[in-house]
Amino acid sequence: MVSTLSMSHCHMYAQKLNNSAALCIEIGHYDRAILSLTKALRLSRKHSDGSLMGGCSCQQCSLDGCIAYSEITPPVANVSTTIGRDMGCGYVYQRPIQIPPLPILENHNMGRTLFLIVTFNLAMAHHLSAMATTSCTEACEDHTSKLRRSGNKIKKALQLYEVSHNWHSRINSRRTSHECDASQTTGVSSIRFRIILSNNLSHIHRLGSNYTKQRQCLEHLLSTIMIAVEYKTRTSNVNDAPTEVSRNGELCTTNLEGFLMNASRLFLQENCAEAA
Repeated sequence: MVSTLSMSHCHMYAQKLNNSAALCIEIGHYDRAILSLTKALRLSRKHSDGSLMGGCSCQQCSLDGCIAYSEITPPVANVSTTIGRDMGCGYVYQRPIQIPPLPILENHNMGRTLFLIVTFNLAMAHHLSAMATTSCTEACEDHTSKLRRSGNKIKKALQLYEVSHNWHSRINSRRTSHECDASQTTGVSSIRFRIILSNNLSHIHRLGSNYTKQRQCLEHLLSTIMIAVEYKTRTSNVNDAPTEVSRNGELCTTNLEGFLMNASRLFLQENCAEAA
């Protein structure tokens, strides 16, 4: 009993650490966010190691529910409301995923979902920190030192994004057909997260000058967008489609313009190759 209570409190603490770190990311305090998320990752891993399929099945505890909550929740004061931004070398999704209040208040066990969210947010914190390091002025350190720090953060972000991708793929591959039928919003969740993840992975590969991997991510991004658009078209034609599914389909296209801008690089590269 004591062990169960201890694990429950650890899980709740990890949820709160994640949301606190999300606020730090929004205001640009990336190092502070990284510290909180690293601690949350250790705590959430204890709940995830034992079972890939465990955790609460309510909508607010789902990956898609958390993304939807994060996108409609206004950021802290004096911070831009943009969910993503064109950074000059590509569009980056930069809204950290937060846990809705209800799962924290009622102490829901989110299991695998919490680990996935914390890992993704940690990758984003390193990603945005690397970009901030390369773009800042040479005020307190030389250019070579800044490039080295940025390179380390890019590598760390890439590793964490790939952990998120692998973990998400394992969840999908282990999901039973019964579970898929029981939770239709899970599919939308997978599509939305895959779009976000492929988009940011393509950008981090570009920063690391790995253009082959960047192209692979862009190809995956474009194919996943096509799946999402087809899914939205199909469900919008069904009069009795669940409200949550329809609403989630709408939110999935929030950053469509930015994602397509990145995917359009595929066609630009092909045109340049043909011209050469």
